[in-house]
Amino acid sequence: MNRKSKFRAKRLNSKEWVYGNLVDTHHFKYILCVSFIPAKTLPTEEFIEIDPNTIQEFTNHFDIDGKEIYEGDFYREENGTERGDERTYFVCVFLKELSRFAWLSAEEKFEYETTSDMEDFLDTEMGMIEKYCKLIKVIGNVIDNPHKLEL
Repeated sequence: MNRKSKFRAKRLNSKEWVYGNLVDTHHFKYILCVSFIPAKTLPTEEFIEIDPNTIQEFTNHFDIDGKEIYEGDFYREENGTERGDERTYFVCVFLKELSRFAWLSAEEKFEYETTSDMEDFLDTEMGMIEKYCKLIKVIGNVIDNPHKLEL
């Protein structure tokens, strides 16, 4: 398996997304960005101070458009019912108890974050499957669109 360890977070001063390796010191958190100078193809490194509340890890999965999927990304499913269209939002969550990412509905995410009885909850959880990820389209993330997932 070709696994990449990669993170994204918002710059502390401009709130722009930056991508790279996470560097965690006692006092600050940084993203180490590596880029190449086109004329010389030499790598340059830059430590960018970030807002620690915006750190999201790359899942090593891609959506239908080939877009990288990060923790906190979400997609929407729409189902027609007798009462009209029903929308369900699914969020990419890292389940620390299982050391893996999973798609949880907004309700499941809320339950996961607030429950003290993990055993019953984790028995019903489904992990991320690569072929399934390639069928969905990420439409946002919880940092830029927190209101989308309010219950």
